[in-house]
Amino acid sequence: VINDSLGHPVGDELLVSISRRLQHRIRTGDTFARLGGDEFVVVMEALREPTDAASLAASLAEQLAEPFTTAEGAILYVSVSIGISLFPDNGQDAASLIRNADAAMYHAKEGGRGTYRFYTTSLTDAVNLRLELDTRLRGALEREEFILQYQAKYDPNGRITGAEALVRWQPSDRAMVPPNQFIPVAEDTGLIIPLGEWVLREACREARRWLDEGLGRLTVAVNVSNVQFRSRHLVDRVREILGETRLPPELLEIEITESAIMEPVQDAVLHLDGLRSLGVQLALDDFGTGYSSLAALKRLPLQVLKVDQSFVRGLPEDKSDEQIVRTIVTMAQNLGLTTTAEGVETPAQLSLLRSIGCNAFQGYLMAR
Repeated sequence: VINDSLGHPVGDELLVSISRRLQHRIRTGDTFARLGGDEFVVVMEALREPTDAASLAASLAEQLAEPFTTAEGAILYVSVSIGISLFPDNGQDAASLIRNADAAMYHAKEGGRGTYRFYTTSLTDAVNLRLELDTRLRGALEREEFILQYQAKYDPNGRITGAEALVRWQPSDRAMVPPNQFIPVAEDTGLIIPLGEWVLREACREARRWLDEGLGRLTVAVNVSNVQFRSRHLVDRVREILGETRLPPELLEIEITESAIMEPVQDAVLHLDGLRSLGVQLALDDFGTGYSSLAALKRLPLQVLKVDQSFVRGLPEDKSDEQIVRTIVTMAQNLGLTTTAEGVETPAQLSLLRSIGCNAFQGYLMAR
């Protein structure tokens, strides 16, 4: 339309202006080119996940929303339709990837322009959900949409010894969002830091309330994400929160995962030593599912190993799972550690775990 009404020199001027504007938004190291006519291609390398491509696409569309002014003063508006294909799922060579991105671009045009589509509809839907979660998650803390639920822990005699704090997201206008959907988004965006501090503070307040109400010295277990664990401020935050809530430190159990200690072991030891100096208990969560070495394990100032529910689930029928659990419990005993079994759902599982010397249990059999 612009070529026909204002002439090809103005059309070319516009293409140059579009190119310059888009170049400001792509990452260093990405490839940006004009294929021909009014079609451009961006090659992004080293993507962490599809949302990286979607974020760039949305940014490019936003960049072109502002009007262009030609040298002669004409005001021009353009829109952009973006198609995305991913290697290797959507093509093994450049020609296939460009062809499939082109097909996705026409779907974006059909969707109203000014938007993007992935080559597969399911991926577009999944990425859009992820980006929507990201946007909504940023205001969820201020809107007080998070709640804590607690799963009780029991000793072999059936007495409650404490509980694990589990964060849930309950938006005011829709159904509860499962943790496996919002926790990864929170970790990727860094929101896990303020969210983790909120969880820690609320859990400590609740445990102090249990103590004040005469329910006994019940421990509260709080999961710390890998991002939190690597933060140099973690020990200070825990110290501050214990002081604010007046919770005796021995009633707080901090759970970390195996992947957290796969960082340089000396760094993990320093972090754990700092936490242990506060008097809190330290538990290694999901034990047996990661790749932590036994040499590293003996250097860490832990008190508890948590047997992952993936091993408990097969008991007592699966003899391999039984041998793994027996080995973990025996090793823990030899290292002076206690063991907690997660995901206990049947009387047969509980009976076997008791018989091999497991110290504590949690799961739907006793309490959700």
